[in-house]
Amino acid sequence: MEFDFYTKYQQLDTEHLLSLVATPEKIQAAAMEAALKVLAERAVTEQEISERKSLHQAAVIAEEEVQRSRKKTKIFDYLEKTFFARSQNWDFDEEEPVLGFTEEENKSIIHYLLWILLAPLLQAIVIVVGICSVVLIAIEYQMLEAILTFSLPLMLLSLCLVIFIAISFVKRKKNAWSAMLIYTIYYIGNYLFTLYKISAPGFEASYYNLTIYFVMIPLGIYTVFVLNKKLLLNAFEISKKRIENTWAIAILFPVVLFFIMYLYS
Repeated sequence: MEFDFYTKYQQLDTEHLLSLVATPEKIQAAAMEAALKVLAERAVTEQEISERKSLHQAAVIAEEEVQRSRKKTKIFDYLEKTFFARSQNWDFDEEEPVLGFTEEENKSIIHYLLWILLAPLLQAIVIVVGICSVVLIAIEYQMLEAILTFSLPLMLLSLCLVIFIAISFVKRKKNAWSAMLIYTIYYIGNYLFTLYKISAPGFEASYYNLTIYFVMIPLGIYTVFVLNKKLLLNAFEISKKRIENTWAIAILFPVVLFFIMYLYS
């Protein structure tokens, strides 16, 4: 026996019924039909019902925006607290220098951090996918011993390195800035070198790999640009000498490495 929504809704006031019909996703079709019938008997127009639905929809959208804003604020607050935290100073006679940035500059720096962290996040995802693929192939072709000896440890080391650099970067370590720049230029060079090898006979690349290359290369180039923004360099208190030394290592390391790989490929 079906529930008698009509009899029940006759006992409710008009305001309550308008609230019900404004949320059709929350009530059954039979309940909606009964509520509309009772409202019609009370001379409530369709315009009034539509206005109530519009008000409800606007309230839902506003609440969703508040929730998104809260999540975003939490991320920003965490990064700001972590990045601008004063390091422990064991010399009680020496005051810890305070970074003198405006609130607007702080927001810009946090935006830079979020952008820069996108690259290692995607790199970590790529490595995890690669690890899963290697393990599955090893199981299928019974090559577990060979994989466990070389490929898997190397990929796990790469994953740990990416995570370590990202965490150190958020904590505003100068060495992390240098490591991030060197690593970013390295993987740009690595992907460019792989694209170059695609033209070689017998070398094949899947659409998945090509997508990674064409996403990560522009992302890496822009990340290098952001890493060298004056505001970010000031936040890390990077000296001109460190910048020069880091760039020298960042350029020489992949050039020498890929030259060796080219000779033996």
